[in-house]
Amino acid sequence: MAGRALIPFLAEDLYFDDIFDEINRDAMRMQHDMRNAMMRLAPRDPISARPIGSLQQQLAHLRQPVNTKPDGSKALDLKLDVSNYKPEEIDIRTVGRDVCVHAKHEEKTDNSSVYQEFTRKFTLPEGVDPNAVTSSLSKDGILSISGPVAGALEDAPRNIPIEKK
Repeated sequence: MAGRALIPFLAEDLYFDDIFDEINRDAMRMQHDMRNAMMRLAPRDPISARPIGSLQQQLAHLRQPVNTKPDGSKALDLKLDVSNYKPEEIDIRTVGRDVCVHAKHEEKTDNSSVYQEFTRKFTLPEGVDPNAVTSSLSKDGILSISGPVAGALEDAPRNIPIEKK
């Protein structure tokens, strides 16, 4: 040991720090992307189309989309931003206890092409009759899916027409 100098070794000098920094950056980016995706599903103000409430409130709304109306009745209330699609490009249907929303937009020119597709599937809460589910599309592209809490469920697929406001 005599004659050898000890070189200080710091944790910051580890090669793994670069790897962990990269993993951390990727995780932060994924968290940001997930938050943005959840914001697109959030309930929105019908006038400004801005998300209503905090992210936690919005997530709670998606988990339990049945609201109590001022008259005391309960109803399904889902809102989705589909402003990138024309009404004829949006398909909403019930299959058993699920509501499926699918939208597809294709645009081709001589020099470019655009393809967008959107699919969301929600399981109806207990007591919501799939045959009573309705939808409407606001002028600013907010799709509202609603329905009263009612009786029996049926498994036959059914298209849901979009009411234009």
